[in-house]
Amino acid sequence: PIKLCELFDWAEMRYREQARRAGIEISLERSDDVMVLGDRLGLRRLIGSIIDNSMKFTPSGGSITMAAWHSSDGIVLEFTDTGIGIPSDTLTVLNTSFTLSSDRRGNGIAIARAIAELSGGQLQINSSPGIGTTVAVVLPIKTDTPVELVSQQVA
Repeated sequence: PIKLCELFDWAEMRYREQARRAGIEISLERSDDVMVLGDRLGLRRLIGSIIDNSMKFTPSGGSITMAAWHSSDGIVLEFTDTGIGIPSDTLTVLNTSFTLSSDRRGNGIAIARAIAELSGGQLQINSSPGIGTTVAVVLPIKTDTPVELVSQQVA
């Protein structure tokens, strides 16, 4: 069990100075009682990959918001930025499992998607060029897969 507020606090601390230098505001919207079963290092990598992309494509004066809440599908993690957005043809490619766009963008999204799917969840991206991007990750509240089996699949 992992408290998502701890992961978000880690992410804010990890990216605070980089965001300050870039002129990007990072904000958190979370409930302290949101918990998920998962691999702490894997979830850090998932969150870090998404924020890295947001930092890369959000200009000075922009913002990145991280949110988490319970839903009927599980636990939702949502990352919204005011970056340059993603063209629809690239977005179609990025919304497909284990793929990269032809210009090799989206490596962080592919990594995040793989971690979400290995965790029994899913990742979706909505974006509007010139407005920004939202990445939503839904993770199950509990898994029916024994931890030993998941460890063997990853190894």
